[in-house]
Amino acid sequence: AEEALELGLQRGMLPLVGHAYEEHGAPFITTTEILEDIMRALPPEILRSALGDTAPELARLLPDLRRLFPDIPEPLELPPEQQQRYLFNALLDFTRRLSESCPLVILLDDLQWADESSILLLEHLATQVPRMRLLIVITYRDIAADQGEPFRRALAQLTRQDFVTRIPLRQLGRDDVAALLASLGGSDAPAEVI
Repeated sequence: AEEALELGLQRGMLPLVGHAYEEHGAPFITTTEILEDIMRALPPEILRSALGDTAPELARLLPDLRRLFPDIPEPLELPPEQQQRYLFNALLDFTRRLSESCPLVILLDDLQWADESSILLLEHLATQVPRMRLLIVITYRDIAADQGEPFRRALAQLTRQDFVTRIPLRQLGRDDVAALLASLGGSDAPAEVI
C-alpha cells in the first residue's frame, strides 16, 4: 500500500492517508486525517481554491481550516437527517475539484475497524470514483471476526463494482520471512526468529 503511494507520487499524484483504529477513533477519523494531509501538502491559495464553497462544511471536520482561512463562513444549520448528506456532498465536491487540479492516490488503512460514518462516506464517494482522477487503496484484514458490520456491508457493495480490483495477500512462507528479515536487518536471522 505504501508502495502505491510512492508510485503515485512519482507519477505526479498527491498521496493521502487515513487510518481506522481498532479502539474506534472519532467519527470520520480517516477523512480528518486525509484533510490534515491536504492542509500540510497544499499551498494555502490552492487549498482555498479547492475548498470553494464547501469550506464551511469541511471546517466542521477540521476546525483548523478557520484559523488558516478566517473568511470561511459558518456552515448552514440543517436538520440532522440532512446534515450528513450535505457534508457528504461537500466532501465529494471538494474531492472532485482537488482531483481535477492534481490526481490523488488515497490509502485507507485498516478499514475493517472504520466507524459507521467513515464507511457511509466511502460508500457515497465510491460511486463517483470512475469520474475522478483518483485511486483509492484500501487495506483490511480478511478475518470476519476483525470486521465490523458497516465494513462487511461496504465490502460486499464495493466488490460488485466493475472498477474495483481485489488483491488478496497471503501469509509469507518461511523462506520469504527469512528473506524479509535479512533485508531489514542486514544479515540472516536465527531460525528461532524466523
